[in-house]
Amino acid sequence: MSEDKRKRSPNWLSSEKEFLLSLIEFHFNIIENKKTDGVIVKSKLAQWQLLADQYNSRTSHCFVTAENLKAQWECMKKVAKKDAANNRRPMIQTG
Repeated sequence: MSEDKRKRSPNWLSSEKEFLLSLIEFHFNIIENKKTDGVIVKSKLAQWQLLADQYNSRTSHCFVTAENLKAQWECMKKVAKKDAANNRRPMIQTG
């Protein structure tokens, strides 16, 4: 039973999230491109791998893969959208 458990990585620190955000700023146009053709998909994968290499070369906390970085980026975007919606909610309410 214990063999089936996946190894859990440590939680992201706020400093790690800020560093990830600073790395993504330079590659934002490629990573957030809405096109889905083969060339764009390959370049996105290459950019995520480049980001993972840059991230791992500058941090010693934990080794992360490109998939881990992408998942964290998606999570950070969801939290930002949720916060923005919560900030707009009082302006829309009546009464």
